[in-house]
Amino acid sequence: MNYMPMKKNSFKKYFYALSIISLMLAALPGPCLASAPGISYIQRDVSAAALGMGSAYSTIFDESMSMHYNPASLYWLKKVEISASASKDEFDRSNDCFNYTFPQGPKRKAYGGLSYVKDAIGDIEGRDNFGNLTGTFSDKQQIFAYGLGNSSRHLQKQGISYGVLAKYLSQDVMGASGKGYGLDLGLLKTGKSGQRASLVLKNAVGTFKWSGAGASRSEKPGQDVTLGYSLVCTKNGRLAAEIMRDSSQDGKMITLLGFEKKVSDKASLRCGSRDGQMSYGLGFNLNQSRIDYAFVRNRDTDLQKVSGVFYFDE
Repeated sequence: MNYMPMKKNSFKKYFYALSIISLMLAALPGPCLASAPGISYIQRDVSAAALGMGSAYSTIFDESMSMHYNPASLYWLKKVEISASASKDEFDRSNDCFNYTFPQGPKRKAYGGLSYVKDAIGDIEGRDNFGNLTGTFSDKQQIFAYGLGNSSRHLQKQGISYGVLAKYLSQDVMGASGKGYGLDLGLLKTGKSGQRASLVLKNAVGTFKWSGAGASRSEKPGQDVTLGYSLVCTKNGRLAAEIMRDSSQDGKMITLLGFEKKVSDKASLRCGSRDGQMSYGLGFNLNQSRIDYAFVRNRDTDLQKVSGVFYFDE
């Protein structure tokens, strides 16, 4: 997976091109994108390392869970990985994820990944128009996904990879059941000086259909457009910045910032901000594994996340 050094100005040209494409996608009117946020937002909470960096993770490829932030990152993985994560907030909302990544293709140059994400919350209070309690209900959301990251001989020389994440989506809430699919697309470019640029389109295509409890309708999962850039700073540090059109906030443009610093061969410190919400994290490297922890200060509740990655030789 080594690539030839690129010309000095080629990275800038590529980054400018990504910026133009991202702005064009973000400028599209709402109906051209999606009519409903859908459930893909639960992908943002799968990795403790990502949360510790404010979810500014589309240019990072240190673990298998990075496929949920940019499927093109799969191409840069080096070993077979099994990873898992879990979290629970003060509202008893849990978010759990399990992943398995492995080399694929005739010459095993591409990398594939399988993932399962479950987000659930119970005992939600239902109230009528007068504020009277009508009962409680639960909300369970799931994603089954397969990702693939690859490159061609020409793109490899330029340090460019591409990826796709195909998702089966399901949700059960208040007696209604929804099922559908989504497709995430990603590009990632790496430079010889450590700089990286990314472009990700969540739910480039997809549909979601509701049934039960008097509900029978179809909608499109919300599309998130992300443009990311990161570079090496200080010794063994990386600074990442992203702008994203967030479908869960009616297409609002938000900023994500993250910083990671390796303080030793065994430990890393992280901090970040997602739309003004601060986060902090720690990472510990063991012999064939890594443990990550993140604390996120949300507007409504605090969130703590733990994830583990286990590495295996092919």
